[in-house]
Amino acid sequence: MQDRFTQRSRGFGFVTMGSDDEAQAAIRMFHGKDVDGRVLTVNEARPMEDRPPRREGGGGY
Repeated sequence: MQDRFTQRSRGFGFVTMGSDDEAQAAIRMFHGKDVDGRVLTVNEARPMEDRPPRREGGGGY
């Protein structure tokens, strides 16, 4: 995932696993591991929460 303005990595991504067992094994294997000085957080994706509509002219985008 990249920031739309800076094109820099937002620091997260999504992976589809073949089964729940594979997903749980990946979580156990990688959650909390250090990669280049950054600690990984690995978990299952949650459904997006509803957000209120953005106001016209607001938000700084």
